Amino acid sequence: MNPIKIGKLLKELRKDKALTQEALAEMLGVSNRSVSRWENGTTMPDFSLLIELSKLYEISIDEILEGERNEATKKEDLIMEQETEKSLKKIAEYTRLEKMITILRGIRFAAWIMVACWCVIIGLHYFGFVGPELADQIESAMAGVICGISLALA
Repeated sequence: MNPIKIGKLLKELRKDKALTQEALAEMLGVSNRSVSRWENGTTMPDFSLLIELSKLYEISIDEILEGERNEATKKEDLIMEQETEKSLKKIAEYTRLEKMITILRGIRFAAWIMVACWCVIIGLHYFGFVGPELADQIESAMAGVICGISLALA
């Protein structure tokens, strides 16, 4: 896989469709800077975007990854490409779900920390284990932790 070769093909395909980088970016929901980076070979599109580009340009994902058109594409290759496309969609969806689960676990963990902090603050005041000055300092520290976690989740 040669990113520069892929980028040249993507640029050629975009121009064949008479699209600007801005128009393509808008269609795909990315920045025109991303499209420029793909075409320069600096970065590569995500799996899900490869699928969209393949459909838009009416070219197989394999051809995109090879960086050249294969005019002698056979019917069997097209069927196999459709199966590959389905697999790539599943991989993209799996990756998205995996990220979402990781984020949700972090939120759940942070929520438990916040609850524990508030329990400590309430316990210190209710049972009077510490003097008012120390309780205020601990309360301020706990409030800072809670605010920090809340900002991290936002």
